[in-house]
Amino acid sequence: AAMAIYHARRLTGIRRDLARKEEELNPLHRAGLIISSRLRLKETLESILQLALEVTNARYGIFRLLDKSGEFLITSAVGGSYMDRPIIEKMPLNGKSVMAHVARTRQPALIADLRVEPWTDIYFPLDSNLKMLSELAVPLVNSSGRLEGVLNVESPHVGAFSEDDSHTLQSLSTYAITAIQEVRLLDALQEVA
Repeated sequence: AAMAIYHARRLTGIRRDLARKEEELNPLHRAGLIISSRLRLKETLESILQLALEVTNARYGIFRLLDKSGEFLITSAVGGSYMDRPIIEKMPLNGKSVMAHVARTRQPALIADLRVEPWTDIYFPLDSNLKMLSELAVPLVNSSGRLEGVLNVESPHVGAFSEDDSHTLQSLSTYAITAIQEVRLLDALQEVA
């Protein structure tokens, strides 16, 4: 009887793990469909950002892409509650901000509490009316190692994001990179034509 209970519990655990994996893969499948639908880049980034907000339960998020000079992160898509545009549209790459830090280090930042050092010194709100306490930002780095930008989500709750959220956001960022590279390729082809 004890063995039967053990196997039943193990089977329940396996089913739970499979359901969780299916939930994780679903947003990635949706991101793949977004890419294959051939939307314009802005619409594609907005759709991926909306997906990122849903998956992480973030209050709002932003894509900033590196400009041609390589000196600024420019707002390319914004999503979430109560905000249309950030206060700063053009963020210096060498400036003091979480997104600039992530862009320079090319490493994700999973910040449970923005009021803690060193984040309190470099965090500033995208909108002064919103008080955010958690942030998750991932760099967009293409296969050749070139920085394309940063995907960032924020929450008014402490400890809002997990390592799983970070991995999911990193996966979603690869879809954004694909969209960016497709646009660049199409632009180059049009110039040649």
